[in-house]
Amino acid sequence: MREFKFRAWDKERECWYKPIHEAYKGNLFELLVGFEGDLFAHTMCGTEHESLWPGRFELMQYTGLKDSQGVEIYEGDIVELYSDEIGSDIPENFKGVVTYSGSGFHVFSEESCVGFELWQEIARWRIIGNIYENQDRIQLD
Repeated sequence: MREFKFRAWDKERECWYKPIHEAYKGNLFELLVGFEGDLFAHTMCGTEHESLWPGRFELMQYTGLKDSQGVEIYEGDIVELYSDEIGSDIPENFKGVVTYSGSGFHVFSEESCVGFELWQEIARWRIIGNIYENQDRIQLD
């Protein structure tokens, strides 16, 4: 069974969410994912539902796969195929964004309107960024 892990982009602060565990200073902020996918913030004052801060965090799921460098691949990552191996279904220098649909994780390129299942050629995918910090690396809408 694969690991279920998430990361969250904090739209308000424009950075990846990092938990704060400084209860001794009266400072605690930890995000929890509920069974239905809702976000909850655990703070010194109790637990708050995401409806108190709508749209602040963008949650992205771990695909269960790692790129050619051993880095975990998440939704929202920008990946490229770094090889020009003859006979591959994927074009040379293909770049795309990792997305999830009901059937699994895919890499899709808006620029070429082409997509592939992420597990194809997994040994040759390399993460080159993500949609929040590196939009310049790929054509995004």
